[in-house]
Amino acid sequence: MSPSATVNVIRYSAIASGILYGIVHKQTLKSKYENLHYQEEIHKRENWVREAKQIWQSRQLSNSGSFHPFIPT
Repeated sequence: MSPSATVNVIRYSAIASGILYGIVHKQTLKSKYENLHYQEEIHKRENWVREAKQIWQSRQLSNSGSFHPFIPT
């Protein structure tokens, strides 16, 4: 005995809604992951800039009292 038309409609509607839910859920997870990855990349670059500024300042302080042969005093 084959299933009735109503059963087939319900069955295929459930399959289609499950597939659509999966696609939407995947996109949501992907956007959250990309946003998190973007924020981590920004944080990493901010740390690099902060470290470079600290190194530059320490070099400026260490060179502030030194003699430079090309600059007249």
